[in-house]
Amino acid sequence: MNTWLIEILRGARGLLRRPGFLGTAAVTLALGIGACVAVFALVDAVLLAPLPYPQADRLVVLGFKGNTHPWSTISPQQYQLLDGLPGVERLGAKFAPKDVNVAGGGEPDLVSAWPVDAGLLTTLGVAPALGRSFSAEEDRPNGPRAAILGYAFWQRHFNGDAGVIGRSVLIDGVATPVVGVLPATFRLDGAPDVLLPLALGAGSRDSATNLLVLARLAPGISRDAASAMFVARLQAHSGELGFANMNWRPQFSATSLAQNLGATAKPVLLLFFACALCVLLLVAVFGFAIPSQQARRTVEQLIRTGKAQHPVIGVLLDRSYVGEGVKVSPQAQGGQPPVTPGGPAEEAGIKPGDVITAFEGRPVAEPDELVVAIRARAPGDQVKLTVRTGGRERTVTMTLQAAVD
Repeated sequence: MNTWLIEILRGARGLLRRPGFLGTAAVTLALGIGACVAVFALVDAVLLAPLPYPQADRLVVLGFKGNTHPWSTISPQQYQLLDGLPGVERLGAKFAPKDVNVAGGGEPDLVSAWPVDAGLLTTLGVAPALGRSFSAEEDRPNGPRAAILGYAFWQRHFNGDAGVIGRSVLIDGVATPVVGVLPATFRLDGAPDVLLPLALGAGSRDSATNLLVLARLAPGISRDAASAMFVARLQAHSGELGFANMNWRPQFSATSLAQNLGATAKPVLLLFFACALCVLLLVAVFGFAIPSQQARRTVEQLIRTGKAQHPVIGVLLDRSYVGEGVKVSPQAQGGQPPVTPGGPAEEAGIKPGDVITAFEGRPVAEPDELVVAIRARAPGDQVKLTVRTGGRERTVTMTLQAAVD
């Protein structure tokens, strides 16, 4: 049998002699595999899987250039100046999330609400799973109240009841009709519980950079071209934006939606990779701990003498034998006697044709199994073998002898 298979059998036998260690190693290996699967699933969902939006390569985030954080924002005042921007089919915006109390359909709940304008879902190409998007009237100051529920919140708070459309819920104590439910795949820089109309007033003078702006580019328009048109539009209004006389002017750019989503997930991915690496290192330590004593002994021998030794009992085995146990060859092989003169087996009284049925009390059924069991020991170790001669079994004790590889 090939050497590598003998080594595998040797390692397996060593494991079976240490069931506690085997269980610990198995659990550690399972954790390592599980961690790798979890990391791959996360990478696949965040980085490899296509975005859940049609023609997602045309979706960009319009924000400040050089911002080290993803999801760069601009001000409502700047956003309103982008209306009719060349090369852009649609625009949509999301304000900073806020906490609201929702009552109706279950216990009152404090949830995360995203104020968004009527153009956000159409820009993304998202159709609600139920109901509709916000209307232009609802997205005006003092317009009709309306809410769109996040899919997970709808499942959790309303048990997935399709009859929620048209029903009013209390949001911060005010009755608000539910007009839609988001699809389960909807995601940006998180997943909202509720969408509310942004209701941004015309001619806003709000200069706080707290608005995330998404754009769907026209076919054939590159991000660089969109960035140039974006910058030109805002620079053309630098006077009313307040940076006309500044020594330093803010720079803007268009970045892909996929790039922003990937940057958001990067810290989480690094954490998962680090955890998976730690578990895999533990697995490696456990795996190499099995033959470590044997390997150390071999290395020491090679350093000291230039040769490595392994233990033997001094017999040749009959590999054609079929039956219980392992049979000592009844005749010489290749000019070598079946039982080495003066060897451990001869001194213990083992004869050609005897059958070894157990090693250290454990049954052996294959020649390689016996070889593995012997090689797991060291030269000079005392071992007990159960030997059958004719119909009589006996137990013999011998000291393992060294043979040079």
